[in-house]
Amino acid sequence: IVDCSADLIIAKDTNLRLRFCNRAFRELVKKGSAELLGRLESEAGWPASGGQTEETEIAGKDLEALDGKTVFVPSRQYRVGGPSRYFDVTRSPLRGGAGEIIGVLCVWHDVTTFHTAVEELREAAERYRAMSEYSFEWEAWQDAQGRILYMSPSFSRITGYSTPEFLANPELISSIIHPDDRARYDEHRHATVI
Repeated sequence: IVDCSADLIIAKDTNLRLRFCNRAFRELVKKGSAELLGRLESEAGWPASGGQTEETEIAGKDLEALDGKTVFVPSRQYRVGGPSRYFDVTRSPLRGGAGEIIGVLCVWHDVTTFHTAVEELREAAERYRAMSEYSFEWEAWQDAQGRILYMSPSFSRITGYSTPEFLANPELISSIIHPDDRARYDEHRHATVI
């Protein structure tokens, strides 16, 4: 089951030497079990960022796992023979049949798709915010109860009222609409409530 996992999974002994590497890990580093077992993680060609700082951090996290703690590091970026990928990393104590700690179990779960989607959403929100902030249009969002959730700065320019005034009194919008148009406004607002 572990060997079929899409997650990268390795097991180390108490000397932090590799004792197991699943297929996903072997395929990523492009090495077979014979080349990997008995080596340190840094000697396996993973993580690709490498360097003394990375090795020291890995050793520190492994020692925490050997002390019985599970260590979780969210969204670490690694470059693996191509574009960067993001992984949630968990290092846990590996226990024997009697419950004694016999090593460290390391799991890298690829969250690149999620990380990319979050980044694209953040960029889209930033573009939309910039567009709405500099618009000369009257933009406002209200929830089903009529509370104002967002109001573009052009509101103040068009109406003469400040954003805090509108936020404090959601009925202010209705009160500044010409009496002949209020019924149409109310119909529109009720028709667009989700």
